[in-house]
Amino acid sequence: MATHEATQDNANLPVTEQKGVEAKDAPTQRRKKTLFGYVPAESWVYSFHPLTRLSIMVIFAFLPLAVLTTELNIMLVGIWIMLLLTANVTVERLKFFFPLIVTMFIFMVGTYLFFPGNTTGMVAFKTGFVTGYFEPLMFAFANYWRIIALVFAAIFYATTNRERDIIVALRQLNISFGVVYVLSLAFRSAGLFLDDLSTIREAEHAKGLDTGGMSVTNKVKHYVMYIVPLFTLAIRRITHIEDALFARGYHDFEFSLFEKSRPNYLQTQYQMHLRDYVVIIGAIGIALVVFYLALFQGWFQYDQGIVYDYLRNAVQS
Repeated sequence: MATHEATQDNANLPVTEQKGVEAKDAPTQRRKKTLFGYVPAESWVYSFHPLTRLSIMVIFAFLPLAVLTTELNIMLVGIWIMLLLTANVTVERLKFFFPLIVTMFIFMVGTYLFFPGNTTGMVAFKTGFVTGYFEPLMFAFANYWRIIALVFAAIFYATTNRERDIIVALRQLNISFGVVYVLSLAFRSAGLFLDDLSTIREAEHAKGLDTGGMSVTNKVKHYVMYIVPLFTLAIRRITHIEDALFARGYHDFEFSLFEKSRPNYLQTQYQMHLRDYVVIIGAIGIALVVFYLALFQGWFQYDQGIVYDYLRNAVQS
């Protein structure tokens, strides 16, 4: 009824105002709000079972652990970005993770720059009292892209799945209700953590703080200062949840990993199809081949590949 009345009200507006209303309402029609933020309302990702999506995230999150070759991890990050964009995830949503990516780069490269460990190799550059050794810096650069590939697997999952999908996937594995309940609380806490961050940023903007004109270094320093209020809010919320669970009698029940006799209603609402089995088996097969080549054949090392050879030749010349 409310939607019908709103449509009639929009029909009575002038043409220019109708376009303005449609443009204003379009983002909310294309996205759904969850505790992880906004996810697309429609996407090709939803044609797969929640267990398939969770399996892909877990497999390709562990896959970079066997791959240190820089260009391979860069290619994997590019594939994740392409999948995100085709899954109707907006660029503005991806910008939210940019400070995390920059902070990780500064931390990893800075660690191997000031604490290189091996100082007998080739010197990449020297300025003042800082000496950059090629091998430690190249190892840090390769590790950075390995971690970014892992992070983008998590970003893809978090920006295309609701917290309900995680519960459905775990219950499909017959994980017990107690374990799923605890994990769902953890996932919801992560979403509330992001909401707290958004509230703090809006409060700062309301007081006149403009972060748009800050340099990247100042933005990183500014985000570090969020840690104290965020952890304070998180600890306070944990106490409230603990009291609520105790009041509802959740302090005394049998805890097991797999379900024994509890009926699983979600399995009747979500069905696995042939494409789900094909995707899961294919992903497991790729992971097994990659780990075999890395562990037993010595492939995918940080000093292998085009990027390593090009940078080494550039430093030598």
